[in-house]
Amino acid sequence: MQTISKQLGLLLLLLLPIGILQGQSFRNITMTGGLSVMENNDGSQLPTLSDLDFKNPFFFIFEGRFTEAFAINASLYTNEPELKDGTQPFLIGGQVSGQWYFDQYIFNNEDFEWSIGAGIGLYKPQRLKSRSTFGFNTIFRYWVSERIAFSFQGVTNFGFSEDPLINNFYQYNFGVVWGSKARTPKRNAYLESQEILEEDAVSSERKKAIVDLTPEEPPQEEVVAVVPEPEPEEVQNKPREFESIYFDRNSSYYNKQEALKLDRVLVALQANRAYRVKAEAYTDASGDAVYNQWLADRRLKRVTDYLLAAGIDASRIEGISVGIDPESVECLDVPSPCSVESQRQYRRVQFLLFEQ
Repeated sequence: MQTISKQLGLLLLLLLPIGILQGQSFRNITMTGGLSVMENNDGSQLPTLSDLDFKNPFFFIFEGRFTEAFAINASLYTNEPELKDGTQPFLIGGQVSGQWYFDQYIFNNEDFEWSIGAGIGLYKPQRLKSRSTFGFNTIFRYWVSERIAFSFQGVTNFGFSEDPLINNFYQYNFGVVWGSKARTPKRNAYLESQEILEEDAVSSERKKAIVDLTPEEPPQEEVVAVVPEPEPEEVQNKPREFESIYFDRNSSYYNKQEALKLDRVLVALQANRAYRVKAEAYTDASGDAVYNQWLADRRLKRVTDYLLAAGIDASRIEGISVGIDPESVECLDVPSPCSVESQRQYRRVQFLLFEQ
């Protein structure tokens, strides 16, 4: 069993630099450090507060995210847990884990991250033999800025070989994360979605699954034959403006009410194939320019992905990720002339329809 664990551990160690290199293209390499609480347990019951060990309790995690949902991390931890013979030797250990981030399915906020993972580890108590472990963990993060987050990690480690003094044990890690919560590629998200469409990555099954939202044509009314004077060309091609979609702060998700606005744009595009749409994504002025540009890219991608999946040809969609709305800069004045609600108008994607 130890041979198998070492082979799995070696495989994960080989995958770690790949995750880190790929993580660079996604701008998401994080480092976490803090305090680690440990409990030596036989696995038959959960520990109580009085059972927890808190001596030399430190941990460090280095993680590379290679997609929006998957990452690989390497961790190192120390402590002095109480063994079953009553001694408390210094212990050092490490683990390499694969993580799955599923927060995008739960939280309507970019500040929260939640993942579960599993991996292979090794620990070495002082004066005792090293042991291999298989561990499950969950990590919860809350980003307080574009670079800093608070983190909690719970780990359950199972020993591969029976040890009379320490075998299965729990860890609770509380730390500070430094890195970036920006996970989308540095390339323009809209242009990339066009390339994906050209390569036929949007499957025909997905297109067929979209309900046809084209409304029924109203009955034709009898019209008196009056020939109007022709309008100037610039009036005929005047763009048609639709309601903008608005977002919560630090979020690229829109609620059901905002989704109805996007459906109206979709219906108009389906009803008249001569129309093309121009979508512009904005943020308010809070936060730095790099983060807000990323957030605007993300908002634009959600909107354009929906239209593309509904069967709208990429040639009929023009996307512009503006970033910070210039009009929102005045809200940074002290005291701010803007209320929290009034700043919502800047967090939007707006639409204009033109005839091709």
